Amino acid sequence: MRTFTARIEGAQLSAEQLISQLRRDPNSLSPRHIAGFHTPDGEPARNMGPGGEYVVEIPGPWNGPVRVDAVDDTSITLITLDGHMEAGHIRFAATDDRSGRVDVFQIRSWARAGDPLFEHLHLAAGIGREAQTAMWVHTCDRAIHESGGRRSGPIDVDTEILEGSDPSHDS
Repeated sequence: MRTFTARIEGAQLSAEQLISQLRRDPNSLSPRHIAGFHTPDGEPARNMGPGGEYVVEIPGPWNGPVRVDAVDDTSITLITLDGHMEAGHIRFAATDDRSGRVDVFQIRSWARAGDPLFEHLHLAAGIGREAQTAMWVHTCDRAIHESGGRRSGPIDVDTEILEGSDPSHDS
């Protein structure tokens, strides 16, 4: 499980408005030089809602098909589909401060490697983990920018590896 947490000061948007922006145009927050969201037909992703399927295009051989699993006012959860480099889900969420402005944007990924090669690159060699970190830190910075606020401290990156977990069970 990996969690990327950005704390925001002086935002002009609420958490609901920021997540609405993400749903309306996920490419507005994604690092275009690393990844982009598209429909299976190749059109830019727009208006992401429950059940919608998209492809996260990433340099290299691992474009990642995903489906929108859940949506509420302040979060959106995607699950990976067959052919994705990871098997699991990812949640984008935001919270408001007392004034009703977004103060935290968070990305939380629960996943295991989707194939042995990616497991080696991600866990053993660390290459996939570094690329993933760069992508999600950039996404957090884009969320801060879109909110109209500024970063409050560093983006926290926490990783938890469940030793001995059985990769044949998706949970």
